Amino acid sequence: MPCLVIHTNVAKPASTDAFFEEATKTVASLTGKPAAYIQVRLQTDQQMSFGGSTEPTAEVTLGNVGNIKTSTEKCSSAICELLKKQLGIPSNRVYVFFTVFQGSNVGYDGRTF
Repeated sequence: MPCLVIHTNVAKPASTDAFFEEATKTVASLTGKPAAYIQVRLQTDQQMSFGGSTEPTAEVTLGNVGNIKTSTEKCSSAICELLKKQLGIPSNRVYVFFTVFQGSNVGYDGRTF
């Protein structure tokens, strides 16, 4: 049930399909969860600044039921690489937040995990 949520002030990429495909593969690799359960949300054109500058920036949350199998440092690095490659956002203008949920607090398909 990994969920990657990205808020950024950059414009929507030319190919959102390519972005979502690569983001899904990245999260699957980091969490060890099947791609079929991964949700990615990209919110572009947000009114955002970082350090007082409106140059490209992002705020990212990676949520997961249970612990993420890869260290948060490696996850942060992989997510920043994705954002640099796909959206042109430098890693020093990205915050990544990690959230771990108990399965009983996450609903899916009419039940909880």
